[in-house]
Amino acid sequence: MSSDYLVSDSMGIQSFLKKRYKKESTYIAYGAHPFTNPNEAVLKEYHVEKENFNMIMARFEPENNLQMVLDGVVKSNDSTPILVIGNHNTKYGKYLKNRYQNHASIRFMGAIYNLEHLNNLRYFSKLYFHGHSVGGTNPSLLEAMASKALILAHNNDFNKGIIKQNGYYFANAEEVKNLLLTIKKMITCKSFKTTTKPL
Repeated sequence: MSSDYLVSDSMGIQSFLKKRYKKESTYIAYGAHPFTNPNEAVLKEYHVEKENFNMIMARFEPENNLQMVLDGVVKSNDSTPILVIGNHNTKYGKYLKNRYQNHASIRFMGAIYNLEHLNNLRYFSKLYFHGHSVGGTNPSLLEAMASKALILAHNNDFNKGIIKQNGYYFANAEEVKNLLLTIKKMITCKSFKTTTKPL
């Protein structure tokens, strides 16, 4: 089955089709259900406290920049726990677990499929890292936005087309470190977090 009508799920994909194939496409945005029922009790199961943990969720693939984020965490010497969510029973997962085995703040949680739990973790997190660098609009990014997470995303057209000015961006581990150190100081003001969360 084929079609001569092109649809893009992100502005980045739309630009790619225009540049690579000289073809126009219709942009249809993904959506996500707003998260409106936070339950702080969920955090007990993951041994974290409200706004005192960071997180990143992704498939364990190099293009999702887990290593870049975690290298930045190590460089920052930040003791705030970071939950690394995703199936780590892969060759790359084993490599990352071995690389950071001496850093107690980096917690490999495995895959979590309970959407209510994921939404609560995103909602109550201090910082939410999104390292995806390819593939158009990622549903987990929209879910993080719908959960009012404060997002630090890899600096690329796909992510910027979705988040725009409603988050922070990084391109390497040093920038991750700098964001951790800077936002950690600013975020102590509750009103700051409220006004910078994506809608």
